[in-house]
Amino acid sequence: MRLALAAVFLAFIGCVSSHSRPLTTTENRAVQSAEAFIARHGYTTTGHPSDLPVENVEVLDPLASREELVQWRRATLEPKAFGIAYAAPGVSWVLFHRLGSENEFRAVRVQGATPTQVVHSLLIIDQLRWKSVPAH
Repeated sequence: MRLALAAVFLAFIGCVSSHSRPLTTTENRAVQSAEAFIARHGYTTTGHPSDLPVENVEVLDPLASREELVQWRRATLEPKAFGIAYAAPGVSWVLFHRLGSENEFRAVRVQGATPTQVVHSLLIIDQLRWKSVPAH
């Protein structure tokens, strides 16, 4: 069910996205900060930096131990964003594919250029403007 909903959402995003416009300076900053955010918090194959504290960046994080969070996050997201959507003025969702899956994704909420939270892929962001992030 979750996979089907995510696939429908991605298909919808693909229909409303604008792939021809380059990213603005603000969008580039949001994407770069979100990519640094997921790396810093251990979502890539590199895992959590051993010299940094584990921080709560998801709603349910306070329910888990430091060790559980490090384990659960590791190698779950691609290191580079594939898209950016808009939630409100000054707020965007930077979209990341789950590692090894083009059909599943997670989003980082970015306010201005500051990432604030990792959210699950089953977002309901109908009718938001979305565009792909060029390979970089």
